[in-house]
Amino acid sequence: MNADWLGELVAELEGRGYRWIALDEALEDPVYERAIDGWTGRLGLSWLHRWAISGGLDPSALEGEPEPSAWVERVPRP
Repeated sequence: MNADWLGELVAELEGRGYRWIALDEALEDPVYERAIDGWTGRLGLSWLHRWAISGGLDPSALEGEPEPSAWVERVPRP
């Protein structure tokens, strides 16, 4: 399913001004130097939750996962 819709998703993101960069460039962002990911639980938490827990923050401040944008919800499903 990902392969079927990837082209449309990429086009939508680019139309919204997103741009693509190499992984090496992305990893130069200071957030990756400061962030320690010590999460080892069984749940597949988002990076925001993992960083909050690893940084000693109260994870309840990040209740629930972010809701998808309306345009994502409008994408037709096969």
